[in-house]
Order: sequence, then structure tokens, then C-alpha cells
Amino acid sequence: MDKICTFLVVVSTFMGSNVFAQEGLAPLQGNEVLQWESKTSKSLEADENLSYAFKLDTNHLPIIDDFSINKFKQYSFDTLNTLTDTLIWQKFLVDGVYLARFAAMTDTAYYYFNHDTVNGTWDSVATPVVYITNLSQINYQMVTDTDTVWARQDTLVVGGTVRVNHSPDIDYVNFSDTVIVVPDNHRDTTYWRNNNALHNYSYGHDPVTLGVATFDGLDSTGVPYDPTMNPNSQQIADVLESKPIFLKTRPGGGSDYNYLIDSVYFSFQYQPEGWGDTPEGEDSLVLEFYSPFSEAWYHVWSAPGSPLQPFKTVMIRLRNPLYFLDGFKFRFKNYASVSGNFDHWNIDYVRLDDQRTAGDSTIIDVALMDPGYSLLTDYSQMPWLHYQNTTDDVMKTSQFIRYRNVGDNSYTSFSEFIAYDNGSQIFTGSQVINPQFGPLEVGGETSTFSGVYPTTGVDTVKSFTVKYVVDVNPDLNPDNDTAFFHQQFGTQYAYDDGS
Repeated sequence: MDKICTFLVVVSTFMGSNVFAQEGLAPLQGNEVLQWESKTSKSLEADENLSYAFKLDTNHLPIIDDFSINKFKQYSFDTLNTLTDTLIWQKFLVDGVYLARFAAMTDTAYYYFNHDTVNGTWDSVATPVVYITNLSQINYQMVTDTDTVWARQDTLVVGGTVRVNHSPDIDYVNFSDTVIVVPDNHRDTTYWRNNNALHNYSYGHDPVTLGVATFDGLDSTGVPYDPTMNPNSQQIADVLESKPIFLKTRPGGGSDYNYLIDSVYFSFQYQPEGWGDTPEGEDSLVLEFYSPFSEAWYHVWSAPGSPLQPFKTVMIRLRNPLYFLDGFKFRFKNYASVSGNFDHWNIDYVRLDDQRTAGDSTIIDVALMDPGYSLLTDYSQMPWLHYQNTTDDVMKTSQFIRYRNVGDNSYTSFSEFIAYDNGSQIFTGSQVINPQFGPLEVGGETSTFSGVYPTTGVDTVKSFTVKYVVDVNPDLNPDNDTAFFHQQFGTQYAYDDGS
């Protein structure tokens, strides 16, 4: 496999001396974006005396994610503005009541009293049946199973003294922990419960729309799954699992979903390699469905590794009644070489909905295909002081905006970009009305402009926001109509696109 390298440009400036650059090549063994995300996501762990539990809401149909925005659940929160509950985490309940400890028998137990010394008999009473509700150690207050037992062990009362005849069959020992329970996302919908795969805008080769989810050999912190970096290591690598889904209860109530009547389809698009590493024949991408009834995952689809190819659509109808329950889930996973950033797969446009057909692979949607790009001619970043002295020489005069018609009808649309300074518009690219372009076609417009970023102020670093927009009506997925680029002016030059 080819090693992926990073090109590093370092610029230093000194008062009264020339600017100079140093260049070098080094192997890229991790993903800096993932490592940075890992650090920020763990910020809430600063207080080691507190435990946190994050609730997972159950989503209704339709599920539509083209990865144009990040819909992975973020396990962090604003401690000042997020409403939280302080609860007691419990391992089990005894008839619905928390007890620190409970000794039990697995068969009927008796309490003996009133010993008849003449006949050697005892009066006895059967101890009551007790139901032990076992709770999940992962998801707060989620019931895993129920045990039927009998309270306390056999006992004798002799001379007012209780003597235990038998040891308990089961000795339940509970524990409690004060947990800060964080509610699920109350502003934005999230569809995925983990972030092992990488949400990004750069690995997809001619993506369906803006953004993809990429699977490789690195974990969620950007480190190889095999820390020894053994080149022969191959295993399950990234797993991207959905949050639970209502597949019995409809959003508005009424009759339940029916696997015989409702035509529920799951679809997605996938691509091997992309702009990454080619997955070999022994590598694969796998899709599995989860049944809340059997509490098991089932293999549904897989593809062996292959060289780069265009995104391909997969359509799967859900026919198994085991899936038509609230709590249904799906997950993607890849088998890969886990010694580094290898064996890439991209997925795009995941959809789950009812009233679909086998040919229903399109949606009324016109979407951006690329993230926003720099408006500088040669750089994505440059030193602010240098820009202030050379504004006219480094600004572009036009910018190309590319987008795709994902639907099966022809549409007319327009595109533009707008540059902002702290929320105030400073200039914009021209809006050009397109002629109609047909189903699944790729369109694009070159927007001309003559603006420059203002150089006023005494800042040593500066940042501007450029908003890219494509507009069409109707459009069932507005998430992919807008992209943002942050034009950074700091202390260095950068030729790359920031990915």
C-alpha cells in the first residue's frame, strides 16, 4: 500500500529580515482532524469525581442523511446552558424499589417458626415471590431482563433466635452512583450514536452531495486500531451505528407500520477508495440491521474491496417482522488493515422511509458537491500582515460553484457566495440564473466578483466567513444547500485546502 504523506510549509518572519520557507516530507500515520476532535470532546471529563450519562432519543421516519452537515451525536455539552438531571445510577430494583443488597433463592423458600418439640415439626410460611429488574450498565434506566426469585433463605426460629439453614442461591449486591444525565440534542437532530467513521468533505471522489462518511483503519481518535502497526493486522475497524428508530410507531400515531403493507426501503450510496487508499479483495464494507425482539444484529449486505469506482446505489426493502419494532437500528462497519490510514470506503445519502419502491433511488434535491473554497488566488491561508500589503494581487476575480441535481426532474437554480466580516456582508459573487439541468446532472456556475477583505483594524490575525449557496424550489433536503469557508489570516502560508 502507498504511504500517505503530508506536505508541510513553515513560514517565519523576523523584523528587518526576509521571509523564508522550509519544506519537508513525513509519513502521515494519524488523522490530525480526528485527534483534535477527540481532545475537544473530552473536555467535560475535567472533573473526575462526576459521571455523565447521555440520553439517546428515538428517531421517527424519515431518516435522511447525506452527510452535508454533521449528524453524529456529540458527547459534550454546555455546562452553563444545558439542562441536566442528577440521578442515581442503579444496577437492579427489588419489586421496583432500590435496595443496597438482596439475598434470594432460585426456588420456593420457607420461613419456619413455632417449633413443636414433641413431634419435631415446625410451622412454615412460603416467602413471597420477588421480581428483580436488572438495569443496563450502559444506558441509564434501560431494563435488560427480569429475574423471578424468592425472598430470603430458609430460616429457623429457636428460642427467639433466627438461625439460617442455607446460604442464598443469589446474593444481589447493588451500587449507586450520582450521574449527571444529559438530554439528547434538543436543537438539532442527530442520527448516529457514535463517531468511529469520519465525517468529512474531502475523501469522496465526485460525491453525490456535499460531505461523506469515511471508513478506514483508524479509530475515533485518529490512531490505528492496532497500536503496534503490524502491517498484517486485519479486523473490524470503524463501526457507524444509528440511534434507535421508531419502526412500529408512526410519527403522528394511528396504525403501526406493517411489514406486509408499508413499503419501507433502506438505501445508501457507497464508494471504495475515494481520494484515499484502495481496499483490497479481503477488505469489505458491511451493513447490518438490529432487531429489538431478538436483541441481535443480522447481516444484510456487504461489498468486497475494489479500486475506485463512482458512487453506487443500494436499495434494500425491509420485509422481516423482527425489524418492525420501536428500537430498530442499522450499522455500517468495515474490515480493514488496522495498522494505519488504509482501506477507505465512503458512504453517502443514507435514507430510510416508507411508501418507497425498488426504483426510488432519487429525491427532490439540488445540492452543493464541494465545501467552500478560499477566495485567495494561491493560498487557503496567508499571514495577515502580508495580505494587508498586497490585497489586489492575491484575491481571485471569480469562483466556480459545483452542484448536482439528485432528483429525476429538471430544475432551474441559482448559486452565489457571500463574504462576511463578523456577521456583516462585505461583498458577494454574482447570482447567475441557470438554464434547466436534467436528472442526476452536475451543474456549475462561475460567480464573478471584485471584492477584497477589508484591511482596517489593528488585529495581528483575522478571519472572514464565506457562505456558499445553491437555491432551488422545491427541495426536500435543504441541509446541503449551504456551505461555509473560514478565510484565515494568521502567521503562515498554506497551499492546501485545509482538509
